[in-house]
Amino acid sequence: MNILVDYERVIKPTVFEIYVVEDQRDYAQRPVYVASNILNNIDGQTIIGYASLYYLRSPDEPDVRSLECVRWDNPVHIQFLSINEVKKALGQYFRLEIND
Repeated sequence: MNILVDYERVIKPTVFEIYVVEDQRDYAQRPVYVASNILNNIDGQTIIGYASLYYLRSPDEPDVRSLECVRWDNPVHIQFLSINEVKKALGQYFRLEIND
């Protein structure tokens, strides 16, 4: 939402246009290295969130700005969510259709 408030709001069912998709990486923990002749990771594994931001617009709901979908995991196994995974996660709350 563009305007942040401290109470609940209901977004009315409508059609949103996705006009930009932006992929980002968010870090929940970064490794800490100590100065030595060998770099040692002393804080354990880094946790990374691969986030896809879907920027939305609709004349019916002009205050709605974006939808963010993120997967948190270690950097070895992580990848951005596929469109099918996003659709499954949104379930009955949001229908995502791709128009060519």
